[in-house]
Amino acid sequence: VIETPDKANAVYRAGQKIALKDSDPDYVAVLLGNYLLGGTSDARLARRIREKEGISYSVGSWISAGSHERVGEFGVRAILAPQNRARLEAAVREEISRVLAEGFTPEEFERGRNGLLQAIRVARNSDANLADALRSHLELGRTYAWNAENERRLAALTPDDVRAALRRHIKLDELSVVKAGDFTKNAPAPTAAGTSPARN
Repeated sequence: VIETPDKANAVYRAGQKIALKDSDPDYVAVLLGNYLLGGTSDARLARRIREKEGISYSVGSWISAGSHERVGEFGVRAILAPQNRARLEAAVREEISRVLAEGFTPEEFERGRNGLLQAIRVARNSDANLADALRSHLELGRTYAWNAENERRLAALTPDDVRAALRRHIKLDELSVVKAGDFTKNAPAPTAAGTSPARN
C-alpha cells in the first residue's frame, strides 16, 4: 500500500508472472480467456465493477507472452476512489475465482470469441500494426501463416478449453497487489459502535 496524500483517485494493480510463450498450445486459449475476463468494456470485470457496482470507471486485465522464452504476465488494473479500495479488491478476486471455477457461459464465450477475432482482423488495417508484425516475423522466422493458424485455433476453442488453460496459468495466491492512494484521509467512516471496519 502506497500513500499518495491529497490525490483524488487511487490506483490498483495486481499481477503475476506466468510461464508462457506465444507459440505454446495454451497461448490462444489464455488470450481469449483474458479478453473475456477483462479485455474489453463488456468483459466480466467491467460488467461487475464498473456497471453493476460503480466502483471504478476504468478497470481491465491484460496478458502477455514471450516470443523467445516462456516469460509472460497476467495483470489487473483499475482507477478508483480511495474509499472503495476493499470493495474493488474483493470484487476482482471474486470474479477471477468464479471464472477459474465455472468458466464462461456459452453466450458470452461466443460473443467474446467473435469480438476478439474481429479485433484481430481490424488491427490488420493499421499500417503501424502491419509494420510491427512484419518486423517481428522477420526476427522470429515467421510469416502470416502463423497468424492464420492462431486464428484457426482460436475459432476452434471451447469454453472448457479456455477455463482449463486459465486454471493452468492464473493462481490467485500468487498475485502481487499494489494499491496507491490517499487511504488515510479517505478511510471508511466508523461504525455505530465506534469502531472502524476492517480494511485491506
